[in-house]
Amino acid sequence: EMAAQRHEEVEVVFLPGNHDPDAAIALTVALSLFFSNNPRIKIITDPGLFWYHHFGKVLMGATHGHNMKTEQMAMALASDRPKEWGESLFRHFYFGHIHHETMKEVGSVKVESFCSPAGKDGWAHGSGYRSGRTMVAVTFHKDLGEIGRHRVNPVIPI
Repeated sequence: EMAAQRHEEVEVVFLPGNHDPDAAIALTVALSLFFSNNPRIKIITDPGLFWYHHFGKVLMGATHGHNMKTEQMAMALASDRPKEWGESLFRHFYFGHIHHETMKEVGSVKVESFCSPAGKDGWAHGSGYRSGRTMVAVTFHKDLGEIGRHRVNPVIPI
């Protein structure tokens, strides 16, 4: 609802991962029902592991990342969206499985991972995982590609 205050259309997608495949589906169903009367908020109900979006000269894709290496993600973008691939100059693929920031150029695709904003559970803490908790919003121009980023580092009281 906050995003819809600033944007004409809002698209929400939950990509199932290795820890929460059922939760992703449950959230999708719940939110699609909750926002069913709001034509400006679109909940993507495709249960697949991938999401793609073509915006002018920008082609982007995403997956949780637990089933693929970065090179495979770049190839999935090309293979699954050949028409949009040919029409794009800026290509990005996003994933989050590894819970920390990385960026690798695979051919003409920037494959990037992000930190998780979620807190650590007992297993993650006990296993030594200490990645940051960050949310990043990437802004694209339809003809110029990426034009900005906004980063939020949630501060959680200890």
